[in-house]
Amino acid sequence: MVNLEYFSNFNVDNKPEFIKRFIFNPLFEAYNHLKLIEVIKNSDEVKINREMYKYIRDFSSISKEVQKHIISVNYKPKEVVGDEEHEPDLQFALPNCFNIFFEAKRMYRPDSYSKYCGESGLGRFLSGYYSSKDIDGGMIAYVQIGNILEAQEKIIGMVQKIDFISLNRNIGINSTFLSVHKRLSNNNIKIYHIFFDLT
Repeated sequence: MVNLEYFSNFNVDNKPEFIKRFIFNPLFEAYNHLKLIEVIKNSDEVKINREMYKYIRDFSSISKEVQKHIISVNYKPKEVVGDEEHEPDLQFALPNCFNIFFEAKRMYRPDSYSKYCGESGLGRFLSGYYSSKDIDGGMIAYVQIGNILEAQEKIIGMVQKIDFISLNRNIGINSTFLSVHKRLSNNNIKIYHIFFDLT
């Protein structure tokens, strides 16, 4: 169980501050690296996620903690639920303490939004298919066509129709928002939505 005393080991006072420093910051650092790689901008999420993971692991502000196994960052991690094995896109974890899986989707055609919010995207968290024992999850949108602000607004509108409890547009990081949803399987789940402009 994560508590404030544990976070003090990282010179942070609370869980949101930890998430910002050890998850959001390295993700945005990797995104800034991605923007420099022209060929990756139009790639599928598998290639983009792999490049994000490699950068976070080897060059980000948390790479030393990752290499010392203080923080675990995984690409296509295995999550075993009963007899099923699931494979989200990215995972950040403090072993035996805190865990957050991310599912990534490309916004590159009109049906991308329904996929982001559908069974193979956000729906995987809300059904308990992903993060069944966790209260946090994450969605990443790689915006490859259109306008990032329009993409955010469209997704916010859709998210607010799916087992919705609350939404916070201002969590202290650009191109992100937080939504809270009901889950039948266990506790409510908080989903961090991150948007990266790859147009």
